[in-house]
Amino acid sequence: MEKEFIFVRDMPADENGLTNDWHNISREDFEHTALKRMIAFSKGEDLPEGYVPETFLFLWKDDYIVGQFRIRHYLCESLRTGAGHIGYFIKKEFRGMGYGKEGLRLTLQLAKTMIPEDEIYLRVNKDNYA
Repeated sequence: MEKEFIFVRDMPADENGLTNDWHNISREDFEHTALKRMIAFSKGEDLPEGYVPETFLFLWKDDYIVGQFRIRHYLCESLRTGAGHIGYFIKKEFRGMGYGKEGLRLTLQLAKTMIPEDEIYLRVNKDNYA
């Protein structure tokens, strides 16, 4: 939990549309609030209005977390025209090394077993060349 806490705390509040409600969170709040909400969200429990179940995944390289991937279990109207099924963030020092590609490959494998739609939608900004 310690490494997940540090990663989530340091992840930007919003980068390219992937939001992090727990940027700069205290360790205590992470343990007692954020972590419990991540687990509840994956089960479809205690979702805020307009949210769908969402699974949070961490991509590790050896003993370091290099990225976070999220699978939204199905699309609501705002996700159909917005973020889609999958969102992810790679720490800046690990970008350009193939972690995004590998993490997305692994996430898609899992997403295929979770998502009921026939297609998996991922929105990418035009300026995101990677």
